[in-house]
Amino acid sequence: TDNLIPSLKSCRNDKGICVEDRKEPIQLTIQRLIDALHSENINVPNNLLYREKTGHDGAGSMPIYRSNENSMCDPNIFCKMFVPLSLKDEKTDTILWHNLSPNSAFYTRPLLLIAEKENHELLRFVNEKFEYEEKSLEENGLTFQYKNETYSVKIKIEASMKDMKVRMAESGLGGAECLMCSTKQEDWKDTKKISDPDFFNINRTAEKTLELYYQLVDNDDNILKRKNDYGTRAGLTSEPVSTNDQHFITITHQYINGTSWFLRIMSHMRADILWWIVLGKDKQERIEKEKNTIIETIQTKTGLRLNQCNSKSCTTGGTSTTGGEGRKFFSYAVRDVLVSCVPSQHRKTLQKLIQLYSIILRAVSSTKSIHVPKFKELSIEFQNLLANEKWIDYTMTVHSLVFHSWELIERNHGIALGELSEEALESCNKDVRNFREFLSRKCGHIMNLTDVFNRLFIRSDPAIRKIITDAFTKRQIHSQAQTTTLQPLNEDDQILHSVFLQK
Repeated sequence: TDNLIPSLKSCRNDKGICVEDRKEPIQLTIQRLIDALHSENINVPNNLLYREKTGHDGAGSMPIYRSNENSMCDPNIFCKMFVPLSLKDEKTDTILWHNLSPNSAFYTRPLLLIAEKENHELLRFVNEKFEYEEKSLEENGLTFQYKNETYSVKIKIEASMKDMKVRMAESGLGGAECLMCSTKQEDWKDTKKISDPDFFNINRTAEKTLELYYQLVDNDDNILKRKNDYGTRAGLTSEPVSTNDQHFITITHQYINGTSWFLRIMSHMRADILWWIVLGKDKQERIEKEKNTIIETIQTKTGLRLNQCNSKSCTTGGTSTTGGEGRKFFSYAVRDVLVSCVPSQHRKTLQKLIQLYSIILRAVSSTKSIHVPKFKELSIEFQNLLANEKWIDYTMTVHSLVFHSWELIERNHGIALGELSEEALESCNKDVRNFREFLSRKCGHIMNLTDVFNRLFIRSDPAIRKIITDAFTKRQIHSQAQTTTLQPLNEDDQILHSVFLQK
């Protein structure tokens, strides 16, 4: 494995490990992709274009390894990983290799593993370690020799695998401000501004935020805050620790947070309390009671377990509302059950809101070419519908999807954003947990994490993935031919297909 795994070093006072050089794992990945292509007798040109996505996140409820040398202080692991997306001929733009499972944990390759809880200083360390190297690779590319050939590679790195919590911490912005535009909450439901095609354009950049920070900070590196100056500060509450623009949508968390948002709307409708911020213990208890009734009804009729403590929380943590449960929540199959949970006067509005949100989210999370004008019409229809419901407030997650997804798709050459999802990183957490506990050495903290790193990196090797994928494909061709049946398109599917350019 000497030529398959990058060089590692310890970091953060021996709390973790990371790659010594950011370009080494990229070069190893490209070399293994070349091997996989050569095994299929595909000629690989010397000028290539390589694209990947990267990101970082913390995971809790990890087993604590009590090493004599350096014991863990808390049950958390912070990871930075990347997923190769494509390899092209740089001159002809011909796709040589394309990742057909970009959100699979099996293609996720580690860069850093640290036994430390996610915090502001840790984010600063990770970004200072990797962002400069990544920008340098994007600007200068990579040239190397492999098997008597010299390859010149242009590199594109998408920093898309981060959840909203990490993005907000890195940007230094408070929760009331959008990370992509400079508009305010009251603008989001103003029909005149909704009708302005340029009002909600993505215009907030990391460079502008850093400039504002240096204007507001005092000699002690504290932001000077005054009464009613939130607009002047543009939501800036702390020092930005990233030079990357936060122009991405967290697709998996859209399903999770969108589910929670709609459950809140339904609870207010059922309790007949039509304002968003509720004061008074009796009203809050009434809403909570109706929410529990809705959750029980949904579970009884559909089997969906929402907003409940995970039965495996002792080992995995979190609630039962996962990305998978969120997808079921927004599916056409359970729509009637959801709508029946609220009084009749609200059912038409709720049905339309869920339908539009579901179609928008399904389109964004796909990997198909999108008819952007038609997709934008759906987004504006949702915006106008919610503008009529004065009592419902947007969350930051919902706002970013409804107001900015069409522009992000346009920037992505009209391709939906599914392959940029953070799901690959999120789904690796359970593997890190299991590898640490059952498949790694227990003779030192660094050795323990090194074994986890090596397993993840070898498992995600492109040449190895090709062998495994080919074996599964041969087994599944016959069974798929027998079991595949055409299902009639429901109303959601018909609208969704009108948004796709590729039918």
